[in-house]
Amino acid sequence: MGRLVREGGDGRHPLGVRTLVGRSPRCTLQLTDRVVSGEHAVITWSGQGWTLRDLASRNGTWVRGERVQAGVEVALGAGDPVRFGSSGSPWSLDSASPPGPCAVDLDDGTEHESPDGLLALPDAEHAEVVVNHHPASGWLVEQGAETAPASDGDVVECAGRRFRLELPARSELAGPMARTADSNTGEAFDALALEFAVSRDEEYVELVAQLPERTVTLKPRAHHYALLTLARLRLKDAADRSLPSSSHGWVHHDDLARMLGLEPNVLNVQIFRARKQLAAAGFEDAAQLVERRPGARQLRLGTGRLRVRTL
Repeated sequence: MGRLVREGGDGRHPLGVRTLVGRSPRCTLQLTDRVVSGEHAVITWSGQGWTLRDLASRNGTWVRGERVQAGVEVALGAGDPVRFGSSGSPWSLDSASPPGPCAVDLDDGTEHESPDGLLALPDAEHAEVVVNHHPASGWLVEQGAETAPASDGDVVECAGRRFRLELPARSELAGPMARTADSNTGEAFDALALEFAVSRDEEYVELVAQLPERTVTLKPRAHHYALLTLARLRLKDAADRSLPSSSHGWVHHDDLARMLGLEPNVLNVQIFRARKQLAAAGFEDAAQLVERRPGARQLRLGTGRLRVRTL
């Protein structure tokens, strides 16, 4: 995601969809320089790129060495120097990539970001809360076995801390998330096929993910057995012709945890890691690898194109 970096390395700030800059506590990027106004400037993602607008600041804003006229939006590109006020160290846009989900720790101001649209809180090792984007439902927040809609500015609590979510609107998404959102369906993910190869003692699981145009062999990981269990449940239901496909493979979160011999929170971490692995392999809507049914504490594998074989 886009990021401002201050010369000398004494400041780094990821950019949300709208970043208010100034001395006021209301500002997303709060500066202490006396030459900076209370609400000095605003940096915004336009859907195609980053823009800056000076908010009639007392000492002005400079971009690429030129003062910005108050109220006029100017484009920002990677490497462009930005100065808020007439003195102080300049900032620069070190990445012009689009905004992704971000969470701000309201206790210490730490910002957590995720370029692939899968955000875990308080961190990836614990993943007590996972924020992700669904093409039909928009932003979702998963906490424990529960799933609920999420909006920009929502505050979530976990690990004794409070986080404010900064989430791009549909029109502000770019890259893979934008393509998924524009489709407004799960059809792209429905084309995904998964092939599991499991050893006879079930101690080792290989997983191959395949789309019509590409095939990826995923490195063996502990979470593959959880995915294999979900695949078997979905295949079992699919064999019953009396059951509609919409009902195939659903299992209660706690029941699945017991089947795997895992604590429920450990199961959540494994699901998060499985999605991240698929995202890292270049699959755009990896959050759909595991679907959750809102209000029912149920989940299932997100594709019915499955094969399981013995090594």
